[in-house]
Amino acid sequence: LASGAGPNYDWNPFVFAETMTAHIARISSGDLSYGSVDYESLFAIGLTLFILTLGLNILSRWITNKFREVYQ
Repeated sequence: LASGAGPNYDWNPFVFAETMTAHIARISSGDLSYGSVDYESLFAIGLTLFILTLGLNILSRWITNKFREVYQ
């Protein structure tokens, strides 16, 4: 990849890793057979990204509403 990240994951935080969206783009660009691990991982990663985004949006709205200052 152009960023130097690869699909292999290592527990070392100083080693480059592939992002979830980059993994989806890399996997979906090829031919996938229905029901394969790669095919199912597309949906699992997409659902994970959706839940994380929804959770962060709900948290940010809650924080915004809690600390909002009302001006007259």
